[in-house]
Amino acid sequence: MKTLQAWLQDYSDNHKNTVNQQFHFVCVPIIVFSVIAALKSIPVGNTWFNSATIVIILALIYYFVLSWRLALGLLVILIGFYTSVLGLESFVAGNLIWYALGIFIAGWFGQFIGHAIEGTRPSFFKDIQFLLIGPLWELMHFYRWLGLSVY
Repeated sequence: MKTLQAWLQDYSDNHKNTVNQQFHFVCVPIIVFSVIAALKSIPVGNTWFNSATIVIILALIYYFVLSWRLALGLLVILIGFYTSVLGLESFVAGNLIWYALGIFIAGWFGQFIGHAIEGTRPSFFKDIQFLLIGPLWELMHFYRWLGLSVY
């Protein structure tokens, strides 16, 4: 299994342009939020045990294997996203999937603009696991800004 350092370096190789990085700073969280919302819209389970919470738990296990420090940060973020999805779900009265789809499309539109400016393809074309690395990469920058250790 690749180390966190190797994953983050590979991801960084396709994200050197500051404009692309700014697009990612906005779009990666939007995409993660929209995926959680889309999964929550699947009519299976209940408020606390459903497709969204199962995927969140599995992602957190993956993140803890790579870095417990980043996983703790993502735990807080994902709880915030999930509770926001619950609020959105009650606000839109069951039409969550359409909001999730619109947010998802907007997020990916921004990602592709950023990569067009950079002149590179999104990393997940190389390895699908990069879809899980993007949030870690974003959080890594925030941790470094705060002076916190990532490894």
